[in-house]
Amino acid sequence: MIAERAGVSQATVSRALKQDPRISKQVITKVQRVADKLGYRPDPAFQRAMTEMRQLQQPRLKELLALVGEKEGMLHGYAQELGRAAEQRADELGFVTERFLIQETDNEFRRLNRMLCARNIKGILLMPFRNPRVFPKLDWTQFATVTVTKVHPDLPVHGVHGDGRSNVETLGKELMRAGYRRPGLLLWGGDLNRQKRSLLPEYYWLWHEGLNGDPPPWLNWQEGVSPQQICRWFDEVQPDALMVAGIAMKRSLEEILGERRCQGLGWVSYSAEADELALASVRVDFAEVGRGAMDLLTAMIGRGESGLPELPKQVRFKGRFQGEISSASD
Repeated sequence: MIAERAGVSQATVSRALKQDPRISKQVITKVQRVADKLGYRPDPAFQRAMTEMRQLQQPRLKELLALVGEKEGMLHGYAQELGRAAEQRADELGFVTERFLIQETDNEFRRLNRMLCARNIKGILLMPFRNPRVFPKLDWTQFATVTVTKVHPDLPVHGVHGDGRSNVETLGKELMRAGYRRPGLLLWGGDLNRQKRSLLPEYYWLWHEGLNGDPPPWLNWQEGVSPQQICRWFDEVQPDALMVAGIAMKRSLEEILGERRCQGLGWVSYSAEADELALASVRVDFAEVGRGAMDLLTAMIGRGESGLPELPKQVRFKGRFQGEISSASD
């Protein structure tokens, strides 16, 4: 009633009756005159109840989440894209994030565990690591944990990843559509165990189901493999296309194999950075992976979950094919 007579909002009336300095003197005077005419008298009990309600609605201190990764691994473009998206999503959901970049040693993990517990951190997002031989030794009972790295496949935590198997299947279909019938596969030696789990089943599927044949031997390009060994592998397998891990690997192979072997050779990448448009590939939206991982982690915290789950869930995001594969007849 006072607001209607004074021609202002209910909020303005409330502030004016409390002499709020944000309200002009003219409006305060006008509201008080209308209130006096209507016989308004403040109710102390009601005002006290409203004050208590507002105090209950005050925002809590934001929960601190840790993004834990290996220093060198976090330099990759996809890791930076993923991390930025995860941090932005956490902020949208009312959480604060802090990065903890460490060396992959047992001592570093022990030091990290003490630091996380001292900071009362309840949630961990495991970012890219590189060394599968160093197992992350943390007191997992204290944390809700989600991983976006596949380097530690035996760590039973929820994971959010790109769908490597689906991506290789997509590349195989695109190669066949372009007329290639004998694709070869090269893996980086450093991530061999992870890549074997995610890529080899689809490579075999491509040959057995798509090409109706037995797959030729794949090559593990690791430290110590000489250019001569790579050339011998190529001459024995005689692929008409190569599935590689990015544009840098393609350029190195072109130098090793030479112009004669590379003539008419098809190229695709199963590992593409955001700016790698010069090579046909399946591009995973790593920002989407980062947001999905943070959604999962914050939901776990909201439910009060911590420790290692009995049945870890794996959320996989399919990639999108980009670029063009030159026809096998070109």
